[in-house]
Amino acid sequence: MNRKAEGTRVFIVGIDGGTLDLIEPWAAEGKLPNLRRMMEEGVTGRLESTIHPLTPQAWASFLTGQNPGKHGIYDFGERVEGKYELTLATSLSRRGTAIWDHLRAAGRTCGIVNVPLTFPPAPVPGFMVAGMHTADTRRAFEPASLYDDVKRRFPDYQIDVMSYWYDSYDPFLEELERMHRTREALVLDLYRRHEPDLMVAVFVSSDRVCHALWKQSDLPGTGGTRRGWKYAGEIERVYRQLDRTVGQVLDAAGDSPVIAMSDHGFGALEKDVYLNKFLHDAGLLRFTARRSVFDRLLGRSSREPLPSERSFESVDWERTRAYSHGLFGNVYLNLKGREPLGTVEPGAQAEKLKDEISAGLLNLLDPEDGLPIVDRVYRREELYWGECVQKAPDLLVRMRDYAYITRGAAEFSWTDSIVSAPLLNHSGNHRVDGIFIARGGPFRRGTRLDRAHIMDVAPTALHLMGIEIPGEIDGVVLEPALDAGWLAEHPIRRRPAAPGSAASGPGPTPATSEELTELRKHLRGLGYFR
Repeated sequence: MNRKAEGTRVFIVGIDGGTLDLIEPWAAEGKLPNLRRMMEEGVTGRLESTIHPLTPQAWASFLTGQNPGKHGIYDFGERVEGKYELTLATSLSRRGTAIWDHLRAAGRTCGIVNVPLTFPPAPVPGFMVAGMHTADTRRAFEPASLYDDVKRRFPDYQIDVMSYWYDSYDPFLEELERMHRTREALVLDLYRRHEPDLMVAVFVSSDRVCHALWKQSDLPGTGGTRRGWKYAGEIERVYRQLDRTVGQVLDAAGDSPVIAMSDHGFGALEKDVYLNKFLHDAGLLRFTARRSVFDRLLGRSSREPLPSERSFESVDWERTRAYSHGLFGNVYLNLKGREPLGTVEPGAQAEKLKDEISAGLLNLLDPEDGLPIVDRVYRREELYWGECVQKAPDLLVRMRDYAYITRGAAEFSWTDSIVSAPLLNHSGNHRVDGIFIARGGPFRRGTRLDRAHIMDVAPTALHLMGIEIPGEIDGVVLEPALDAGWLAEHPIRRRPAAPGSAASGPGPTPATSEELTELRKHLRGLGYFR
């Protein structure tokens, strides 16, 4: 293959949850020499994630270059049409065309390792190792023959490590480091042996350790107040490991472009929020009256369920006008013609109700500090466009820069409170601003990028590889990051979007019922899915 004629190779390093709030000060102190080198010799900027900055939604936007209104992924679960139930989101839930199908159409190859929401894995022009929430490691590999090869060379390979699997942080941190070292070796081995035109490898240790130990860590901006704590240096240690990996990638890639990116940023997690409590207090969510055995014995009449007895199974849908489920803050209207027992008329009635709910949420205060809980309430049409918009929540609630969130497996408070301490042993949570750091090839030197979006990474990579940008992609080539002379010699080619114009390829084999059951266990343990 004449790569010079067809475009360069590209290596994308995913630093899950990576944030410039940590990278820039640590790089300036000399603690992250390889990332510092990338920033000095290349382009640096904040990479805007999706709203909400959730793992499945953000990585799907990266893979397709499209907004969620086109690819249809909004959460770890998705609503079952015509029901109040949720089903698991998997790679089969994703609409749109993934970057590997554009590569296939152009006769190029790829290696995809550990990108979330790639299970079940799809046939690709190259190889794939599925990522987060893969139910069966043996089924993570595409082609399937890659499994035996990887297990022989890297018998310790793990897809993920979560803090909630362990009784203490010590074994969690040991396994996290082992997972990272093995993945680093695997990625470099596959890259050197297969020489894909596009390599995408995601390293998740940064996300896992920041969720677990953000508030226990001595971080830039904390004034050293946590110095001396047992786990104070663990996040920095993980970032140093990632920096070593970046150095290995730079050596392997040579002069080819290398992009370090993240799906979202990170910050502190303060509280869980119960939007269904707010909706109940506003008279918009009602429960079916109940009379337990004890009530009958005591001669009591039917009553509303106690907070500890409330669930979606106890909702009186025929008297409910709005409800919330899922992560980070979503509100759905109980809409006639959409929900099975809808009570709200589409049109003017629904729009008025959205206004009322939005106004109420913006006036919602944390009883402990008296400050607003909600920063902003979006209507879905403000954020998304495309044929999958109807799958989105009616309202998306952004709460205190995501230091406050709702939790998908616990939408109802057991204490009748609007807020509580986080139910999980997490002290860190996602933020909207991730990272974009790129060097090599035509990337400009020492340049600050004002703003980039996660949807822009795929079209930028495609253009670097000499591939025409498909019209259905929403992201744009990051021209300010590229040398003007190179751009003049390599003008961006973008074909018009047209029905059926997307390059398509064979889809994944569906997950089995046993695999889906295993996935549910993972998500329940994280508080992501009930």
